[in-house]
Amino acid sequence: PYYDPTTTEIYPSADTLTLLDAPPTYRRFRNATGTTPVRYLQQQRLRSARELLRTTDLGIADVALAAGFADGDYFCRLFRSETEMTPSEYRRAVRGKLFALPQQHAE
Repeated sequence: PYYDPTTTEIYPSADTLTLLDAPPTYRRFRNATGTTPVRYLQQQRLRSARELLRTTDLGIADVALAAGFADGDYFCRLFRSETEMTPSEYRRAVRGKLFALPQQHAE
């Protein structure tokens, strides 16, 4: 299983998800969640990666590994396809929002 450090949740490993690919189990999983087992795992890992990018100074490769991605290049491609920005761009964007001072309006 994969432990998400940003929550107390434990997610199944890719090996466990392979077992879920058996047709009856796959159908039940998809009916219950609205997505495939592999896609579900990708979504959970990306959610974890977004949180790590927002809250830590880990390098992108370390974020990928901590989120459960074995291949940093694959992580970057998947992240970009989901968010329309690279992990570095995402980090800058969310941190800019976190630390931006409110604008004062001149009267």
